[in-house]
Amino acid sequence: DATKFSIAASDFSGRTGPWYVLPAKTIAFNVVDPQIDLKVEDTTVGVDVTNKWVPTGDELQFVIDTNLVQMTQRVGYVPVTIKVQNPDGGIYTSLLDNAGTPTSIVDYHITTSPQYTGTIWGTGNLGMYPPGTYQIWVLCNVNSMNDNYGLTGKTVSSQVSLLNQNQNPL
Repeated sequence: DATKFSIAASDFSGRTGPWYVLPAKTIAFNVVDPQIDLKVEDTTVGVDVTNKWVPTGDELQFVIDTNLVQMTQRVGYVPVTIKVQNPDGGIYTSLLDNAGTPTSIVDYHITTSPQYTGTIWGTGNLGMYPPGTYQIWVLCNVNSMNDNYGLTGKTVSSQVSLLNQNQNPL
């Protein structure tokens, strides 16, 4: 019954590819292992700063690479949540660029891969973004897939770090 059908990761793990309706031998569904990855780019200087440092005041964007965009055929976008954890352990739900424009990073809409968020994080607001090391990751929980799957690189990216400070640490 297509209206009451669910796919458990444990049932289909390692069994990717088309699954067929028998005896008609028509494709019922296609199982694909999910994949998601995140990079951080300094748009002020046009450099990948994933796991590196950024001078306070520069502006940043995220690049999300995922095969989950196939789900856009159903609803037009895939909601992901970008997690940015500050040096004190707090997690933001939105970010401000240097002009003060907020962008929600909860249920951020992915429509292509790679997806560039555009400049959404301005590190110049020291009251909001103090110097220190930030942990950043992205997760997708459409249809509770992260709750059920929860594997790094699949429904949640690896955590990357970003050191926000005025002086080159080297």
